[in-house]
Amino acid sequence: MPAPTLAAMSHPSHLPLVPPDELGHRARRLAARLRDDGLDGAFLLHPSSLFWISGTLSDAYPFVTADGSAVLALRTGVGRAAHESPLPQAPFRRLPDLPGALADLGASIEGAVGLELDVVPVATWERLRRVFPAVEFRDCSRAIREIRAVKSPWETDWIERAAEILRVPMDEVLPPRLRPGISEVELSAILEGELRARRHQGIIRLRRWNMEMYIGVLSAGASASYPCYFDGPDGLEALYPGVQQGGGERLLGPGVTIMVDFVGGAGGYLADRTRIYSIGEPPTEAREAHEFCREMLVEITSRLRPGAIPSAVYEEVTKAAEQSPFADRFMGYGENRVGFLGHGIGIDLDELPVLAPRFDLPLEPGNVIAVEPKVFLGETGGVGVENTYVVTENGCRNLTPGPEEIRVVVPRGHA
Repeated sequence: MPAPTLAAMSHPSHLPLVPPDELGHRARRLAARLRDDGLDGAFLLHPSSLFWISGTLSDAYPFVTADGSAVLALRTGVGRAAHESPLPQAPFRRLPDLPGALADLGASIEGAVGLELDVVPVATWERLRRVFPAVEFRDCSRAIREIRAVKSPWETDWIERAAEILRVPMDEVLPPRLRPGISEVELSAILEGELRARRHQGIIRLRRWNMEMYIGVLSAGASASYPCYFDGPDGLEALYPGVQQGGGERLLGPGVTIMVDFVGGAGGYLADRTRIYSIGEPPTEAREAHEFCREMLVEITSRLRPGAIPSAVYEEVTKAAEQSPFADRFMGYGENRVGFLGHGIGIDLDELPVLAPRFDLPLEPGNVIAVEPKVFLGETGGVGVENTYVVTENGCRNLTPGPEEIRVVVPRGHA
């Protein structure tokens, strides 16, 4: 009896495929940048870049030529890729077979070829050098990141779908579940279940080496100011030193704020949103700090327009924040303080542009940025707002709308 093949199976109709025109547009944009940088082509090996250029995921070597054609050589996932990606494809088993597979696809690997050397392991680079001895490999990571930073309307639509997954669970489902004595992790699990039931993709991708992110952070009181290794302003005690993510054992109670910073995910794309809750009336300091963060949000977003320089936005807003009573607790507590106000977001959580020093490439329509002015008050907790915005021709548009004030919940029997 012959071995079964995927070709004999029907393709799952619910899988949303990336349109061929969308992938072709991406390849042409990248090719133009490769030509400007003096490259004859590029391999896109990071999982996010691989999906971005091919529309599928596998152990594969997608290659884009300087004339704008893209091909896909695959070691695994051959049957699946045939359904999900319109790129010309060829299988291979061992890396020494890769040149032949690419040649079968009409791709000539010669001259100067780009690799994403910010993420490609040295061992992979060395093996490719042995397989292609006449090729000069150069870093093209910045080029790929800058091209990916400008989202198409199709991509923005998926980011907005990711944002919509967050709205009802955060705004309607979560508040009634707040009660004294429930733990961070129990409340986080309720929210996670609601998100997955709405088809949240689960995984949150990051590009940066040695960094990882869970579906979200839920921190009550002092937990929001507790040091953690993630490169963001939120603190978190968590459950274990080895996994500083999610929620921890701290119990919710009155007189502190609860920070809920979750990432929506749909179709491979992400949206970032933070809201603040309180069981009973929060302390006056928390109210004042939260209103300050909302003012900073207006200051930042009023500057998000085509031509704006991210580093200048950062400098102008942080200069204003330095005059506030919360200057030493803005964007993190103690060692948790970070040097940015917002970050690009798309397939990865940490994309370009970044509202931070030394990021000087002007904003363009299609940039998508998560903006997160926050203040951390030690035992009282964290406050602030985070929304995801797309830069438009005339300014920016909020992809994560909804109430931004502290959501105060009065426990039953305490009205």
